[in-house]
Amino acid sequence: MFAEHGCTLAPETWASHTGKGAGAIPFSPYEALEQALGRKIDRDAVRTARRRRFAELMELETLQPGAEARLAEARRLGMKVAIVSSSPRNWITGYLAKFGLADAFDAILCADDVAHTKPDPELYLAALTKLGVRAGEAIAFEDSANGIAAAKQAGIFCVAVPNPLTRHSCLSRADVILGSLAEITLRGLLTTYAMNNVPSA
Repeated sequence: MFAEHGCTLAPETWASHTGKGAGAIPFSPYEALEQALGRKIDRDAVRTARRRRFAELMELETLQPGAEARLAEARRLGMKVAIVSSSPRNWITGYLAKFGLADAFDAILCADDVAHTKPDPELYLAALTKLGVRAGEAIAFEDSANGIAAAKQAGIFCVAVPNPLTRHSCLSRADVILGSLAEITLRGLLTTYAMNNVPSA
C-alpha cells in the first residue's frame, strides 16, 4: 500500500510489531503513510484496498515447509500441540479450515483468551495450563521477536523459524534458529539439545 502511494515502509519497522495483538501495536501504518506523504489520506479507502490485497495474497499462500511433517511427527510421538497466537480466533480457525487442519491441535490460545498478547507471556502460560504441561516440557516454535520474548519469559525452550519479513528482526533470544521446519525432526531437536521431554516411543 505504501508503494502504491510512492512511499516506502521499512521492513524492519513492520517486523518489529509482528506477533503482537492488534490492540498492542502502538505503530499506525496509516499515520506513517500520512507523514510520508505530508497530507491526510482516505483511511477507509486505503483500509479497503489493503484488505482486498491481503486476501489476494493469502489465497496464494501455502503451509510452510515441514509444518505438516512436524505435526504428524508430534502425533506419532504422543506430544500435545497447540497454537499460541496474538491473532483473533476467527482469523486462526479460518486458515486452519483452509488447510484442512481444523482438528490438528489440542488447544488454540489466542488474543480472545487473554488480557495481554505477545510479547507478554500470558498466552504461553495459559497454553501450558490448558495442555497440563510444565514449561520445561514444552517447545515453542516462533517466527517473530515478540513471540520469542513471550515464550522465553514463560520459561519455554524456543525455536525461531522466521518468515521473509521477520528475518529482519532480532531473533537472538531464541535457543535455536532454523530456516524452516523441514531442517530438523522433533526427535532430532529433542535429542540434540538434550531436553528433558524426549518421548519414550
